[in-house]
Amino acid sequence: TDEFEVIERAKVRRIKLKIDSEYGRPRELQKYKPLEAYNFSRGDVLPLNDPLFGEEPAKLGMWEPLEAVKKHRAGIYMLQPYDPAKTPVLFVHGMVGYPQQFGALIEGLDESRFQPWVFLYPSGFNLTGIARFAHMLMTELESKRTPARTCIVAHSMGGLVSRKFLDIHIEKTPNNSVRGLVTLASPLGGMPSAAMGVK
Repeated sequence: TDEFEVIERAKVRRIKLKIDSEYGRPRELQKYKPLEAYNFSRGDVLPLNDPLFGEEPAKLGMWEPLEAVKKHRAGIYMLQPYDPAKTPVLFVHGMVGYPQQFGALIEGLDESRFQPWVFLYPSGFNLTGIARFAHMLMTELESKRTPARTCIVAHSMGGLVSRKFLDIHIEKTPNNSVRGLVTLASPLGGMPSAAMGVK
């Protein structure tokens, strides 16, 4: 770039900065592969009692999301083999949440009509990034499994993720399968306590 001088309290305009591609990612993140390089679940089948769906991966996902992606396989999982005659119900956990917290709701599903899916993601990531991730996975699942309809049940921050996911998914995939969204204790109107950070 051209050389320039910064003078205290002076306005400096039209400075062009070029960052070499090798510095495109912060140095502390360069030990991690780009997010898209990781292997994610796109409909793998695992039982709900698998440790992956428990509290420890959730804590890591909140406080060290990149490490969680490296160590644990995020994505959309089925809890039983896919059955095209049943409606998938996708459960989306909240901040520091995990799929096993939906145990009672999953047990209460009418197994003759519905089948449970879970979305496992590191909750420390940016909400829009998580929603885009869900859109990518769901688009692939819908193209391979072609469910007639899908419903989403989301808790707390998972409701925000799901709403943003639907904004993206409906715009980019008009013929998608999602037909319903149920949120539980989701701050869809915002969080009054967040204003404390501004103050």
